[in-house]
This record gives sequence, structure tokens and C-alpha cells, in this order.
Amino acid sequence: MRSKISCIALSLLFIFNMEAQNIKSAFKLEADIPQTIDKLYFGQYWQGQSYAIDSVIPTNGKAVFAQEKQLDPGEYFIYSKTGLLIKLLLDKGQDNIHISVNPSDPKQSKISGSEDTRLFWQYLAISQKAEDLKKSLGKNPNKDETGELKRLQNNISDLIAKHPGTWLATYAKGDTPITLPFPTPKNADEFYSNKHYGRIHYFDNVDLTDPRLWRSSYLISMINVYMSTWVEQIPDSLASAASEIVAKTKGNDLCFKEMLSYFVNTSLKSKNMGSENVWAKLYENYIRGHDVPWITIEQRGELSQKYETIKMNRIGMTAQGLQLETIDGEPINTGEINTDLLVLYFYNHDCHHCQETIPKAHDLYKAYKDKGVKMVAVDINNNKEQMISFIEKYNLQDWINCADPNYKSKFWLYYNTSFVPAIYIIDKDKKIVAKDIDSETIKKLLEFFIQ
Repeated sequence: MRSKISCIALSLLFIFNMEAQNIKSAFKLEADIPQTIDKLYFGQYWQGQSYAIDSVIPTNGKAVFAQEKQLDPGEYFIYSKTGLLIKLLLDKGQDNIHISVNPSDPKQSKISGSEDTRLFWQYLAISQKAEDLKKSLGKNPNKDETGELKRLQNNISDLIAKHPGTWLATYAKGDTPITLPFPTPKNADEFYSNKHYGRIHYFDNVDLTDPRLWRSSYLISMINVYMSTWVEQIPDSLASAASEIVAKTKGNDLCFKEMLSYFVNTSLKSKNMGSENVWAKLYENYIRGHDVPWITIEQRGELSQKYETIKMNRIGMTAQGLQLETIDGEPINTGEINTDLLVLYFYNHDCHHCQETIPKAHDLYKAYKDKGVKMVAVDINNNKEQMISFIEKYNLQDWINCADPNYKSKFWLYYNTSFVPAIYIIDKDKKIVAKDIDSETIKKLLEFFIQ
């Protein structure tokens, strides 16, 4: 059973359920709503997820939400199970709000006490018109259609420009996509120019040092789209991109904390091969040797221990050559074996799981040994007689069977052999291209790399 590491819990969302009318409130929101609504909810966004904060049963078409503490600036909402949804953009000091709901078009509702929300509704109305128009455009839109779309986009730009320094301006600008050099790329060169530009400039409109964006509906989605669409899907490229994004948040302690924890936690939880490159790079750049007060001593110790097992054997790293001894007593260095693909297979002949999986691995080897694949099997249990018996039992004579009888190679420092079998695939350039894989995955990867 593989070891677990607890995630760095950095952000806790407390849900308050209170009788709004019976508390001394620092925040109050009154809403005049249709009497057909029997229950109304008040909620907020956090890291792209929506959470209910409070709920009330309206009386005579009036709902009152109240909180004992002032709300953090961010994006909020009122909704009912009958389909009513009203989005709010609340900034500091906007803590006494009144809304008259227009049920047929919530964006036409009336509000006092939150100028950002009033502007936000204007922004949402324009954005919706622009989005609807984009969806209706054909492949060859006429001048009137493109002109109308441009007019709507200019209206958004004007709205932002007329209200500098507001929460609405920050939110709307961050939600505005960058303009690519080639809006409709016609060839591969233009496509890759867009790709390169997006990789560098994707966050140009987003103030990653503004903590309010962590309470918006779009920030996490933007980050995920960027990492999956604009960044090359290579572990080291993803790790570098994550580190660059974290660096952009260092002007604000909360933003730095949230961004670093988001990437560390998601990459620790990820099942994708190579995801460890992300958290390992972040550990190297921002945690190891740094004062990070919100990481506990226990968490730091767990991360350090986990890091030690992978610091020398991540995807993309040069594989450490091991000076071993073959079953015949001949010296061999795994770094000097020249082949298209080398499968480094650590096992323990006493391991029940190894005994179950090695026959499958051997069958795979027989299928690919004539296609540039070599198998180096390293028994980490240095009992030569039992090792020979094991090899004979499973007919593994066509493998390069090795051991390290005096533990001179220190293989455990360079490869994670805490759990066996531990499998690494190394390419002709001595780079680790796969690890922590089962027999079925080995087959797929060998097919991929051989092609």
C-alpha cells in the first residue's frame, strides 16, 4: 500500500446558517421577490465552486439575509430552486444592500448599496448579447454581424475604462480574453504563433495579486484551461508554467498562499503520470528553505520525505546509471546499455505482488524484445541462490538479471523502490519517459514510444 501525504489545507470555507432577522448584523441584504418563491438562498464562489452561505423563507415577498461579520469582497449570488439566479459583485463597505428583483430578467433588477453589482449587471447583459451573437455567426459572418460584435466588445472596454479601480473593472478585465495575433489562423505557422503568444500572455488581463478573484466564478477555470490548452503537455513544461503563475501572485500573501496550495494539492492528488513534477518544482522554488508559515511542521516533513523519493527520478530527468552485478557475477552499468528503450524493473523475489506481475511483464518483453526494447531486472533482495531459483521458475533468462550484493550502487537514492515492482522506462537519450506503471500501461507506452 502506497504512502499518503496530507494535502496542505490552506483555505477553509465556513458556512453560516443563521436566523437573519434575530442577529446583530455587520452585513445585511434585503430582497423584494415574487411571492411564488418559498425559499431563497444566498451563496458565494470560492475557487470556482459555489457554496450556500445562508437561506431564508421570505415573508410577504421580502427576504432578508444577514451575517454577523462583514463579507469578504467577491462574487456572490441569490438563487431559488424555481430557477431564479441573481449574481452580485460585492466589495468592501458594500454591506447594506437592497434589491428589487425583476423575475423576468434578473439583470434588469434594481439595486442600492452596491455600485459594483449595478455595473456588473450591465457587464453581464452586454457579455450575454456578445456570446449569443458569437454562437449565431456562421463561418462567413457579414459586415453588420461583425460590426455589432465589435460594438459590444467596445462597450465592455468602455465600461471598464469608465470605472477604473473598481472591483467591476478588475473582474471584467480579468474575464476578457486576450487578443491573439491571428484570430482565425489559416495555417500551422499562424496556429503555433497563437499558441506561443497565448502561452506567454494568457494572464495579461488578470491581476493575480487581487484576492477578490479567488472568490470569483472564473479564476480556477481559467487556470485549468491554460494548463490543459496553452501549455505543452510535458511534465516539465507543466511544472514550469505552474511555477510562473505562482510567481505572479507574490505581491499578495493570500493570493500566493492560495495559488501555491492549489497547484501543490491538485498535483499531489493527480493520478496523471508526471504530475509529481509540478509539486516537486513548487517545493523546490517556494517551500524548501523558505519561510512558509501556513505550512505546518508535519506537512513540511511529509513533503520533504515524499520529495526525497522522487527528486532524482522524475519524468524527463536523466536516469542515473547503476553499477550492478549480473547473475553471472559480471559488472554492468545500466547507463552504458545502448538501446531504444530500456525497462528498469526493480523487484523482490519474496514479494507476492511481484510474483503475480512478473509473468505479465515477461510476456510483454518477449513481444517487444526484437523492437529495440531491453529489460534490466534488479532483485533488491540480495539472496543469490533464491534469485537464481526465482529466475528459473519464471523463465527470465532472457532478461538482464542483476543485483547489488554489496549495495554499492545506492539504487534507492536514485530510484524510488519503496514499493515493488518499481518500473522505469528510459529512452535512448537516457531520459526517464515513464514510471510507476502497471503491465497494461507498459504495453501502451511501448507501442507509443516504438512508433
